[in-house]
Order: sequence, then structure tokens, then C-alpha cells
Amino acid sequence: MGMGRLAVSAAVIALAALISTPATAQPQMRCNASLVQIGDYKVEVLLKCGQPFFTERFYIDGGRFGPCASVDQWAYYQGQSKFLRILEFERGRLTRIIAADRPPPGFRPDPP
Repeated sequence: MGMGRLAVSAAVIALAALISTPATAQPQMRCNASLVQIGDYKVEVLLKCGQPFFTERFYIDGGRFGPCASVDQWAYYQGQSKFLRILEFERGRLTRIIAADRPPPGFRPDPP
């Protein structure tokens, strides 16, 4: 394998690792004066943070013998200079908090 090919292969592997590893996942998020944490129920998050500006549901395969599971994603906008937060719920419990990109200038979410 030539040096050029080796460099391209290393770059592809590094890119795949970046894409597949949620480096921005966080164990908690502040909403107003409250703290939302992994393991919280949906209703707790609603009481602490209010309605998300965007929601989405998708299904993941449970494997060969497991049932499909639904995953709910809720998006929160916390201000122009802050990252959008995506909260993922499985079976009604918060399983992941993701810091997404910052919103573009002038972004204002529609009220829920």
C-alpha cells in the first residue's frame, strides 16, 4: 500500500471514529434553575424545561430476538450563544443529552 493510500485510509478511519462517537454527549443539562439528568422521566423534564420546540420519534431494531424500541428526541433552544440540546428518551426515561450545533444568527424557534 502506497503512502498516499495509507494517509487516505487513516483519514477515513479517523472520520468514521468522529462520526460514530458522540463526543458531545453530556450527562446533565440545566433548565432554568433545575438540573435534568440521565434517567429522568419525560414528565420530570417537561416540568423542569417546558415544551421542546421540536420533537421526533423513531424506532430501533431490538435485534434478532428483541422487540423494536421507540426513541423520542426533544430539541431545546437555550439562547443564541448556546448549543441546541437534543434529549433522547427510551421507554420514557432520558438516556442521552446531546449538544448539537449553535443555531444560525437570527434563529427563533416557533412556539410549541
